[in-house]
Amino acid sequence: MFANRILIAKVAPAVTLILAGAILAYAISSETPVGSIKGKVIAQESGNPIWAQVSLQGQTGKHGRYESFQKESKDGTFRFENIPAGEYTMSVECRYRQAPPIKVEVEEGKTVEIDVEVPPGSPFVDLYIHQHVFTPDERAQVTCRGYLESRTLDLSIYKVNLDAFLKKYYGSLQRLLGIRSYYWDGDSDEHSKVDLTRITALTRVKTFEQAIEYHESDGIFTQRIDLPALSPGLYVVAVRGDDIQRLGWIMVTSLGLVTKTAGSELLAFVTDLKSGAPAASAKVSVYSNSGEAISGTTAQNGVVSFNLPTKQGEESERTIVATSGDSFAFVSAYMSVTRGPGNNVVYAYTDRPVYRPGQTVYFKGIVRKFVNERYQAVAGKPVTVEVRDPRDTLVYRGALITNRFGSYHGKFDLNPETATGTYSLVTIIKGEGREKGTTFRVAAYSKPEFSVKVGFAKKRYIRNDQVKARISASYYFGAPVVNAKVSYIVRRTPYWLFYEEDEDFSDYEYEDYGGYGEIVDEGELMTDNNGVAEVAFRATWPEPETEYGWDNDQEFFAEVWVTDSSRRGASGSGSVIVTRGKFALNVTPDRYVVQPGSQVRISIEAKDYDKKPVPNKKLTAVVGREYWIEDSYKFDRWEKRRLTTDRSGRASFEFKPKRAGNIRVTVVSQDSRGNKIIGSTYVWCYSEASEDTGAQFPDLQLITDKKSYRPGETAKLLINVDEPGPTALVTVEGPRIYDKFTVKLSSKSTAVDIPIKSAYRPNFYIGVCFVQNKTFVEQQARAKVSLGAQKLSVKIETNKKRYLPGEKATYRIKTLDSAGKPVSAELSLGVVDEAIYAIAEDRTEPILDYFYSRKPNEVNTQFSFPQIYLSDPDKAAALAKMPRRAPSDVYIRKRFLDTAFWKPDIVTDSNGEATVTFDLPDNLTTWRATVRAITLDTRCGQAIGTVLAQQDLLVRLEMPRFAVQGDTTTISAIVHNYTGSEQKVKVEFKAPGLKIEGNTTPRINVPDQGSRRVDWIANVPKPGEFPITVRATCQITGDAVQIILPVYPHGEERTATITGELAGNASKLLYVPVRKDSIPEATKLRIRLAPSLASAMLGSLEYLAQYPYGCTEQTTSAFLPDVILQRTMKELGIRNAQLETELPDMVSKGLFRLYRFQLGGGGWSWCEYGKADPWMTAYVCYGLLTARNAGFAVNNDVLSRGLDKLADMVKHPKLDVETKAYGYYVLALAEKGDRKAESQPAQQLVRLSRRQDLNNRTLAVMTLGLVHVGLIDQA
Repeated sequence: MFANRILIAKVAPAVTLILAGAILAYAISSETPVGSIKGKVIAQESGNPIWAQVSLQGQTGKHGRYESFQKESKDGTFRFENIPAGEYTMSVECRYRQAPPIKVEVEEGKTVEIDVEVPPGSPFVDLYIHQHVFTPDERAQVTCRGYLESRTLDLSIYKVNLDAFLKKYYGSLQRLLGIRSYYWDGDSDEHSKVDLTRITALTRVKTFEQAIEYHESDGIFTQRIDLPALSPGLYVVAVRGDDIQRLGWIMVTSLGLVTKTAGSELLAFVTDLKSGAPAASAKVSVYSNSGEAISGTTAQNGVVSFNLPTKQGEESERTIVATSGDSFAFVSAYMSVTRGPGNNVVYAYTDRPVYRPGQTVYFKGIVRKFVNERYQAVAGKPVTVEVRDPRDTLVYRGALITNRFGSYHGKFDLNPETATGTYSLVTIIKGEGREKGTTFRVAAYSKPEFSVKVGFAKKRYIRNDQVKARISASYYFGAPVVNAKVSYIVRRTPYWLFYEEDEDFSDYEYEDYGGYGEIVDEGELMTDNNGVAEVAFRATWPEPETEYGWDNDQEFFAEVWVTDSSRRGASGSGSVIVTRGKFALNVTPDRYVVQPGSQVRISIEAKDYDKKPVPNKKLTAVVGREYWIEDSYKFDRWEKRRLTTDRSGRASFEFKPKRAGNIRVTVVSQDSRGNKIIGSTYVWCYSEASEDTGAQFPDLQLITDKKSYRPGETAKLLINVDEPGPTALVTVEGPRIYDKFTVKLSSKSTAVDIPIKSAYRPNFYIGVCFVQNKTFVEQQARAKVSLGAQKLSVKIETNKKRYLPGEKATYRIKTLDSAGKPVSAELSLGVVDEAIYAIAEDRTEPILDYFYSRKPNEVNTQFSFPQIYLSDPDKAAALAKMPRRAPSDVYIRKRFLDTAFWKPDIVTDSNGEATVTFDLPDNLTTWRATVRAITLDTRCGQAIGTVLAQQDLLVRLEMPRFAVQGDTTTISAIVHNYTGSEQKVKVEFKAPGLKIEGNTTPRINVPDQGSRRVDWIANVPKPGEFPITVRATCQITGDAVQIILPVYPHGEERTATITGELAGNASKLLYVPVRKDSIPEATKLRIRLAPSLASAMLGSLEYLAQYPYGCTEQTTSAFLPDVILQRTMKELGIRNAQLETELPDMVSKGLFRLYRFQLGGGGWSWCEYGKADPWMTAYVCYGLLTARNAGFAVNNDVLSRGLDKLADMVKHPKLDVETKAYGYYVLALAEKGDRKAESQPAQQLVRLSRRQDLNNRTLAVMTLGLVHVGLIDQA
């Protein structure tokens, strides 16, 4: 053994050396061979090195690995080191030139040297005019850049005849020059074709040659050109080099023109372009495509106003021109009228936000006319309501008339074959165009059984708190979801807290700068007997690295998924904000604009984030003047106050500003954790004298003394400017221009008074603008006006809070005005299953917000001078009081609805009351009642209330929505017990026609506040509709439910037709072939006796109804006879009231089904899915064309896409001649107009008619096609 050890010791070093050598050899053999490439890029014509981007792409090595490298060469040289050996393609791109691709082979250990000569690109020249408008004492300048063989540029300047420019070309240089664009980035070829000497509206005033003074290494030049002095006017500048022409424009004027437009209103403000002084007696003309529309003269303040005739919904371009002496200015503005004085406003909504195909949609609309700043009810007005699907197919059109409240309502049934997606409902008022509508969704949804809510013990937490998220799962009938599996994820994302001073203290907003956030925690839990689970986590996050980061709050999200015992799931989420302090300080002055020496009162509120006051809190207030000096803000402290909040969390003090300027008031406190709490505000102190305030002013600043006003008050507006002198235009704006005046800004601060009118409600905008030193300066401030009496209070009361399914419910509704007095109003009441809102939220804008919400500023402002480009209660206790039925009273629940009740025209009496009573459906759920109310004088409001429909013992049935013959499926019954004690429950399961595995009458023990599930395996032997019934009873109560299970046949549907004739009393024996493998339950025999062929065709209606699940061919073949019958009835004058009612609906079902079958490329397959087939696409297009010609509304987009696809498919060279001929025949049917014979389909039919191998069917189709296009001789 000892000897063996010695041997191993001697052998080991040798083995190590051998292995090391092998590894080294392998490493050397496997090392990638590399080489290098170097070179330079030069201009071919000069040899100068030029900037270039050099790229290498290639495949290297025995495995063909793709390699890519890139270098930027500023001085023309480049070098690629350690490039894997192999073949590459080198690409060289320069600024306006490009070399052809170069093949390069890199060898191991070698350097390839390449000099690339890049030929020049095509000559080009660009004209840049950075500033278009110049005053008469300025020299205009333009810049040219390009590459030319020529060393000079030829410039020509043409003056535009103003009269022709405005009257003949309607103020458009594009029309005058005959080009699409006259800007420097336009089409150079288009510019080069313009012969300026032939345009009579142009007069050449200057022509000169400009030498190109400097070229870069690649030959590109940039040349600035000073233009000669020009008199006031509009000029076209043309630059030409190497037969390339570029066009631009400049204007020389001393005038500036500001326009404001809103609907048909136009305000013009004409000023001196440099000083900003108003231009009195300037002529202002408005031009449209038809010439001069209207003109006027400015007053002493430089302002003139017009009211132009503009139709609602119409948008037209107008050119506004101001002239004074030799100078003029112009602005192009788009005028349009949407909502404003005299216009109709429509508030429309549906009974709920989402529907299934085949369900009924209820809708209501309210029409108001805006006249003299008030709404008026539009009574007795004809309106048309149109509903369109996501493909823009018209699915409903109804003619209605508004009632005395200006409202209308209706309903329509969705087609069972309708597409899912978002639908639009639009109201068209007779003679006044299309108005705003609403949208709703159509989805093949399955309602959730329960809801999941995530809540937190507190509304706000403070950093490092322990946060508990409470997850609560409850069935819509009110019971908790017990012992359910909960999966959760907690995420964190940063938020920045801010609130506007003009809002209530509690109205703050958050702005999200994060995505889904960082995961803080995740895991799984189970709900307890109350359906509750809790997730606890620490609300902490990394300290910010900068002081600025201390403004950073956080929002924590909890996202959960809950699965109950029936394997049904639902999700929920919640979030909570974590702040850095326990309370906040709100500091507000009684006025924001004051004068030196005036009394200013500062009010301080200390509130926590639940809006509760923080009393006895010590505060330190500092008042001083903030001013700008030596590129930074300084603070001159005037006084310091020690304060303490009272029982209501308030404190206040007064001070007098010592001098003009920006006065800052800062209040500091501390919470119990030592967090510093800071609140501050600013007061602007102005002086009528030109006192140096020490403030750094912007060009223009607006400060209002208050943020909210009442009608009749006067707002004080402070206008601050950096450079005094100009005259400013002040406007009060909103949907229109309410008021206007000018003010001379003689000092840096100017105060103006603005009376507040009721028409400004709920908000208005103050616009201030002026012109100074060729610069247009504009600023806007927003203020609120109290709504006061416009708000209507709506209250909903029910005779009970909990009902049995199917029980009678009574709703009592009250409407009160803002003073609490009863008022008569019209209202709509919709009672909808709460589970619907888990599928789609109700996003209908609240009615008060719609009519009186923050109005946007619809005033558009333009200027003639272009810019220079440089914990909850225990649910179990509550459920013990559930309503109960005795076992003998148990009835089978069958009537399940999503909308329990809808009535759109309830009117409360003089006491403001209305009462409605209706039977609830059989749903066990929460019913949400939504009431929207409006008075004749457009006071409005809404309310939401909920009631429960529940039982203390209930059974839920879980099964698939449908089955197919031969399927095996699981059907489950879940029994819930809320009787207050454990119950022994007998469960009876009945499913006649199905084969059931398992005990159909089990007895189970169901614990109190718990549930038990029973499963059965069902075999589906035959098609049909099968009622599934489950009954659950105990000694004291019970429940039963029945749901229909549709079962579809497993096979292909086929039809056999036999016809014959009978005369007199004769009889005839007919044999109908029936295959041995047919499905008896899905096989039907129909015998129809008709006195004529036309009468026999009436049966096609019922034939269509037999194909709700047929293929594309069956669907098309089903509705085509009905289309032809409809057309025949019209042509022959046959009247049949039932057919005239049913036929459009039957055809509509077929159309919608074909729309759904259309493939993404536009064609159709033989079934819903598959590859587009030429013959089937032609057949469907033929059907759609036939339906359209018969007067049915056909979706043009669907038809157009189908025809485009067909036109592409018939070109295939391998397509058989019969299908090709049929395709061109259908395409020919789509042709319209007098030149059908010259169309492509017609010519192809002529070409095919010369073939000798056509069968009779092909000849017949081609003959019909040739006749249709008018080629009778060829036919």
